[in-house]
Amino acid sequence: MIKIISIIKLIFISLGIFLFFLYFLQENLIFANTHIPKKKSFMLINQNTTELFFMTKDNTKLNGIYLENGKNLPTTIYFGGNAEDSTNFIEIATKIKNYNFLIFNYRGYALSEGISSKKTILNDALEIYDKYLDENSVAIGRSLGSSVATYLASKREIKKLLIITPFDSLKSIADDMFYIPISFLLKHNFDTVKYIKNLKTPTFMLVALEDKIVPKKYSDNLKKNIDNLVIYREIDATHNNLPYLLNLKFLNDSLDYTSVPSPLPNEMSKTAD
Repeated sequence: MIKIISIIKLIFISLGIFLFFLYFLQENLIFANTHIPKKKSFMLINQNTTELFFMTKDNTKLNGIYLENGKNLPTTIYFGGNAEDSTNFIEIATKIKNYNFLIFNYRGYALSEGISSKKTILNDALEIYDKYLDENSVAIGRSLGSSVATYLASKREIKKLLIITPFDSLKSIADDMFYIPISFLLKHNFDTVKYIKNLKTPTFMLVALEDKIVPKKYSDNLKKNIDNLVIYREIDATHNNLPYLLNLKFLNDSLDYTSVPSPLPNEMSKTAD
């Protein structure tokens, strides 16, 4: 009996230590920026790109890049994933000619100052919109950035929302990842379902079928709550290995889509690459 009690105590102590570290180290998992070099975007060598620095209301300097393809073209803003130097998206953006592109790295990423959190990232998105964007702008988000882009669309008027490998909520991913309900410890829940409910913005969605980081079921859960899904596309790829040309095709098809109808049934909005 004493041995059983000792084993139970050991289990609870181990679980307590695990939950303690998970609570205090979760930022390292959600905002995995430590391996991103603190240097300028390599695409600044493009003659149409300009380096930007934006000072937030709490005096944090964010570093970004602007690609100008034309004076009167609408601007598309891109929000990257949790371990991504977002300015590298410019490599794809240079292949798209009917839009200008604006990208800022999250706080603590590359040359952006500060420490990332859900609150600061979402607030920064709103401040950037108010400074640079308008109702004709488009928001693109990948992975973590899909939640940021959706939040922006829920708070500001934009023309289109493009989400790549999106998820419904970090809480649902966290609970499944650790096989026990640990979402009560989550300090930075990006609740994309909440942001997208009742959103009338035309939405375009790309899902990677072999995604192990954001498995398809989380995208499916989100899809059920989209009122105005115009294009839904699946690619046989992993989370970080979307084929360059197919990804570019999705972006071009979505950005060039002009006949945006009232909400389509999901089965009618599917297109195949």
